Parts: sequence; structure tokens; C-alpha cells
Amino acid sequence: MEIGSASECLRLDVESDDPALGDLVAVLSVDGLSATKRVYLHPASGWSELEEFFAGLALDWRGWSGTREWTSLESDLSIEARYEYGHVQVRVTLSDALAGWGNHGWKATADLTLDPGEQLSQVAGDLQDLANRSS
Repeated sequence: MEIGSASECLRLDVESDDPALGDLVAVLSVDGLSATKRVYLHPASGWSELEEFFAGLALDWRGWSGTREWTSLESDLSIEARYEYGHVQVRVTLSDALAGWGNHGWKATADLTLDPGEQLSQVAGDLQDLANRSS
């Protein structure tokens, strides 16, 4: 499934044939940048936390104040959303940080713009389908 547009998106792919295992491959692609990371979801809730996050955004499609955030189990995928200028601005950060100091690991951040109507509802629906398959 994809969040964003064909040229700028976060793609989430189930790592195995069994979505109940609670992991995925996240690929962030924007302006020639491509970053890929295996992401682990919380074992008890799996996809449902991410699905609930986007369902809440879709429910408030007319807008909200402030920033809403979701972070994966090991904080290697984080999503911030805010409503600005009639659109949903989504900041996605994908990282692979190793313990300790120095130049270990990496971080990629991109801003995506979603339409608060059909596009946001489609993302929420796709995530709901994945959450239902994993339960």
C-alpha cells in the first residue's frame, strides 16, 4: 500500500505471507531519494495502531490544530501529521540508528501532502484491511 503520490510516497509492504507477524518493509521515495527499512509493529496491536492513527485523521478531514504523531515499536518509522492550507501534511521519518555515538546509522525524512478527502480515506481503508487480515 502507498501513502502519498506515485512520485512521492511511503510504501508499506507486509514482510511475510502472514500479516499477523507484525512486521513490514517501509520504503520512502521522494525526489530521487529512496530509503528502505524493515519495521516492527507492536506484537499486541500490529497494524491496528497505525490504522487507528489514519482513521482518526480521515475522521477529522475538515482539519485540526497541532500535530498528531505515530511511532513504530522501535522508533524506526515515525509519522507526524498536521492540517495546513486545506491539505494534510505528513512528515515521514525512516531511520536505522545504531546504539552509541558517532556516525552510526542513518535517517531520511520527507514531507508528503495528502488530500483530506478521498486520498486520506483510501489510506485509512487500506490500513484497515491490513489490520483486519492480521487479527
